[in-house]
Amino acid sequence: MRQSHRLSDDCQRLCAGSAAIDRRPMALCHTHRRWHRARWKFRRGPLVAPPSEPDCEAPREACMTRPSRCHSALKNEFLIRPQKHLIIKKRENTMIHRKRRRGFVASAVALLSAAALSLGGALGAQADTTAAQPVPDKGTVHITKLEQPDTIGDPATGLAQNISGKTINGVTFEAYLVPGVDLGTNAGQQTASTLDAAAAASKLATDAKPAQSQKTAGAGNATFTDLPRGLYLFKEVQTADTPMGVTPANDFLVAVPLTNPETKSGWLTDIYVYPKNSKVSVSKTVKDDTAHAAASGSDSDNVTWTVKGDIPKNTADLQTKYVLTDTLDARLTYVASSAKVTLSSTMTVDPKPALPDLTLGIDYTMAEPTAAEIANGGGSVTVTFTTTGLAKLVAAWQADPKAQVQLTLDTSVNKSALNAASTTAAEIPNNVSLVVNDAKPVTATASVKVGDIKIEKVSSANDATKLGGATFQVFASSDDASKQQNALSIDGKNEWTTAEGTGQVVISGLFFSDFVNGETAVNNPRQYWLVETKAPKDYQLIAQPIVVNVTAAGTDVETTVVKNAPNNGGFVLPLTGGTGTLLLTVFGIAILAAVLIVARRRRAHEDAAK
Repeated sequence: MRQSHRLSDDCQRLCAGSAAIDRRPMALCHTHRRWHRARWKFRRGPLVAPPSEPDCEAPREACMTRPSRCHSALKNEFLIRPQKHLIIKKRENTMIHRKRRRGFVASAVALLSAAALSLGGALGAQADTTAAQPVPDKGTVHITKLEQPDTIGDPATGLAQNISGKTINGVTFEAYLVPGVDLGTNAGQQTASTLDAAAAASKLATDAKPAQSQKTAGAGNATFTDLPRGLYLFKEVQTADTPMGVTPANDFLVAVPLTNPETKSGWLTDIYVYPKNSKVSVSKTVKDDTAHAAASGSDSDNVTWTVKGDIPKNTADLQTKYVLTDTLDARLTYVASSAKVTLSSTMTVDPKPALPDLTLGIDYTMAEPTAAEIANGGGSVTVTFTTTGLAKLVAAWQADPKAQVQLTLDTSVNKSALNAASTTAAEIPNNVSLVVNDAKPVTATASVKVGDIKIEKVSSANDATKLGGATFQVFASSDDASKQQNALSIDGKNEWTTAEGTGQVVISGLFFSDFVNGETAVNNPRQYWLVETKAPKDYQLIAQPIVVNVTAAGTDVETTVVKNAPNNGGFVLPLTGGTGTLLLTVFGIAILAAVLIVARRRRAHEDAAK
């Protein structure tokens, strides 16, 4: 008969917090040095296996602190029915644990066996590969020369790649065999792995000759065929065929042959390399739309030049120098302290990336024309970037691939350009060069043109009659000419007089409007207005300003013929003291005499009548 027992007081305290302690006691008992979680339901029927989680934590914690007492209480005070079932359960649990241990051991043995077989197979395969694939005696290196894109790509692996971009022809590479490195031995492979380009270069003799020299052609390709096994140092060298603005790539090492980067077990005898070069350019523009007269002394006649130089898109290309040099023609006079250096961009996004500020004396140095050159014309402006400035150029390019270095400066056209004996327009060039590292300089030129206006004064009655003594002023607008204000001044003069005998005068140093930034502005000819301020002797002044188009850039200066009307043109007032006045006087006297005679006769008749 089933008896009903309660847990001892100790176990009741240990299992405090559990609902229906007499019907659902819980304990965590220590058996054979292991903790087992068990749940015993006091009810009719066989015992059931405990769930994975207990119903409460309090019994678990209590039993962990006092397991022996709880175990004793369960064993002595709690009637377990049936005893046989408990024994069967114990045996089943014991068998389960044994099976688990056996399965674990079997799995471990199988895993170790598989690992051993795998390792042995790999070692065997390596030995077989080494024996089957000895290091080849020769190899070929394929170089494709590319322009550096706006973003840095992934490093090459030696395998052929499908790379898009602009290629560069005319670049020469030389391959030098590094001595003392035998790639056919493990020692040689180890030595090669410790070298960089600089260390390899130090191993070369001072008079070392290249194993091969090739120049890129076609699609920027240069192929070094059948190079004997070894470590090669490749150098890019400057030649007469090297394009301007191509900054040389850094020296690089290539092992011939090269371990296949994909299989790691074979050799590459065709190795592909894609060195990239930054190709820089420089541009120059001129703003002369407000300038009209040379040597005027007016700021409004100054010319503004703008230089823009590319920033190399490879940070390694900025290790040595970045130099801009603007060389002035002798007919140009530099405006002191007008040169400014900034960073600009052609990026069209809004907002544009922020670019660093450049500080004179920290980021760059500037050499300007001397005082004597400013007085006489010519000289140069040279901007040289410092190490700090070069770092800012790298930061600028990384922030904005379209970033450029911008140099602006002002000049005036001096009196050297005033050549009255010349009958053709004068082109005044301004050249700039950009040097990056050891690359060939890239250059750009912008020009302004100044020329002459030739005036010939003749009589309207006869073109063969040349009139000297006529004086003219030149104006830049119709309004100024009408009001006779803001007359142009050239080299201190603002009036020009025609010569006796020839009737001609040449006004030199006027800007052409059809030559801005080196391009002809056909639809915007520059006009000037001539105003006669003094007429030749015996001739009338011209009533209105004369419009002159200065558009004959590079051709003979056109002669402007100005005709004056003589003073005997039918509308001339009588001269003071002339024949007309005398006749009038005589006629007046005769009339007066006649009046007197008539008056006397009348008086005589009156007297006789008396």
